[in-house]
Amino acid sequence: MSSQPRPVVILTALNTEYRAVREHLISICASRHAGTVFEEGRVTGSPTAVILALTGEGNNGAAVLAERANSLFSPRALLFVGAVRRRHAATGGRSR
Repeated sequence: MSSQPRPVVILTALNTEYRAVREHLISICASRHAGTVFEEGRVTGSPTAVILALTGEGNNGAAVLAERANSLFSPRALLFVGAVRRRHAATGGRSR
């Protein structure tokens, strides 16, 4: 059994979210699997690898990429990080 802890995978939909997470990683290296770029780094002081990928907007792409990351990396956790955007048209301009 490997002494390395299993990685944590973080998926984001938007570039701004991706960049915000990436700012916290050190020793980043990129790899490509089936057309998807995964970046691997670490948070300072942690031995656990963090795998970061951009899904783009939409549920289908996110679901496919989550499955791909799960199969490739067998992560200890798979997180989806995103910012909520308010849609005025859906709420008539009112906050929910």
